[in-house]
Amino acid sequence: MLSYLASFEDGEKYFAVSDSAIGVKMTQNLSLGISYNMDYTNKTEKEKLDTKFLTSLIIDF
Repeated sequence: MLSYLASFEDGEKYFAVSDSAIGVKMTQNLSLGISYNMDYTNKTEKEKLDTKFLTSLIIDF
């Protein structure tokens, strides 16, 4: 998923978000999920790019 959001208050300020994920079935009742998330803001006082790498164990029932 990729999304782009522009600010109504400041036309030069925008946000971009990217989410990538995959799920892999390990057994009949267990799956492994892996995802990578990037959040970008072009006008900010702090760091412009925030990234997250997540893993999860999913129970299917």
